[in-house]
Amino acid sequence: MAAVEIITKYCAEKDDIKEETKATYIKQAERFGVKPINKMPYDYMMKKLNEQFGASASSQLQGVHILLIATKEKKPRVHVKLQKLNNALKNKKDDDVKEKNEEKLTTLPSYDYLLEKLNELDQDGKALAYFVNYIMINYGFRNRDFDMKYVKSKKDFDKIKREKFDTENYIYHNQQTKEIELMIFAYKTWNTYGPKHIKIKDETFIKHVKALKFKEDKHIFLTQDGKRVSLSYLSDLLCKYSIDGLREANIFKIIVKHLIDTTDFSKLDDYVLSRGTSMAEIMKSYNIHRVSNTEEPEPEPEPEPVPEPEPEPEPEPEPNSED
Repeated sequence: MAAVEIITKYCAEKDDIKEETKATYIKQAERFGVKPINKMPYDYMMKKLNEQFGASASSQLQGVHILLIATKEKKPRVHVKLQKLNNALKNKKDDDVKEKNEEKLTTLPSYDYLLEKLNELDQDGKALAYFVNYIMINYGFRNRDFDMKYVKSKKDFDKIKREKFDTENYIYHNQQTKEIELMIFAYKTWNTYGPKHIKIKDETFIKHVKALKFKEDKHIFLTQDGKRVSLSYLSDLLCKYSIDGLREANIFKIIVKHLIDTTDFSKLDDYVLSRGTSMAEIMKSYNIHRVSNTEEPEPEPEPEPVPEPEPEPEPEPEPNSED
């Protein structure tokens, strides 16, 4: 069986993997071609890995993950070699992160700068940019979390809140409590942290949400012809609206640095839940004080990362709002 056949079978038997993740795994397995795994020497695998996944450790880890699944039963000796390669690539990726951290310590703006820019967005009446950056700064949301649908009916939202699993994320304006409520089901680490229910009472934030006039039962970000934007294009949009085009990961790194510098570890605990990321992973991947000459204990393992889908061209979108 070829890698793609093994991965397709593997995905069909897994109930704990999201459908979009399965589609990504299958697409990546297709890069190894139709040659049967049991007739594929290790050197040939490495050739395909370099050709199809590039030279970066982060990208190659995606391909090695596919090969580990495909060789587990058919090629045990090769599987052991791949495990060693996987560990080496993880170390290389970690070294790359530390190297980038040294640069980011001097190039990323301060937390106070983020707050100043957020205030400017408010003063300039840039409702959608304020909406995006407020949530990134205060809750550490990833891009996928912003793929929200607006719910107008309290009855409908109360029903959603009772659900333990859903494939959508929702935003609701509670007129009784004067809060904006978010129910986030579809996000990277849902299997670990479950649904996220967030209530926002900030009056300035609520003012900008009202100004956006979201349409009932429609997603916040739509194309000009009213279709839901793809996740890859949503990431590009959120980069565009983020302060100075920093993207959510860099904004979160600025926040983590600020909280470490001010020793506000209780607030870091809040981000563990609102972002859905373990403290160990925050300290490993988002702590820019962590540089090449820093020694630290081995962090706890994080859930298997979900590769980002490849970008798809989309028409220029408009925010979901009523005229």
